[in-house]
Amino acid sequence: MNPTARRRHQGFSFGLTGCDVRIGAASGSAPACVDMTDTDRLTRLEERYTHLQQHVTEQDKVVLALTGDIDRLRREVAGFRDQLAAIPRPDEPAGDEQPPHY
Repeated sequence: MNPTARRRHQGFSFGLTGCDVRIGAASGSAPACVDMTDTDRLTRLEERYTHLQQHVTEQDKVVLALTGDIDRLRREVAGFRDQLAAIPRPDEPAGDEQPPHY
């Protein structure tokens, strides 16, 4: 892929050329074109990488919290199943009790 190739995903520009679309700008607005040096491009990459690292850290925290919630809910469901299994059904005779006609 040549260095001026651009990839777009869900409206975000991941290109590293001198002409870049401003993220969050009004749709239909012209791209902000500037001559970027290698240092500028490297700085932008580092900024994006830092942002993505922070985003992944936040997602990890959310996933960890959700994992705890799922574990708690599984224990509750297991408890409810045990309670439900302990309730005698009216259509089944209870254990070793004889029917009332004996």
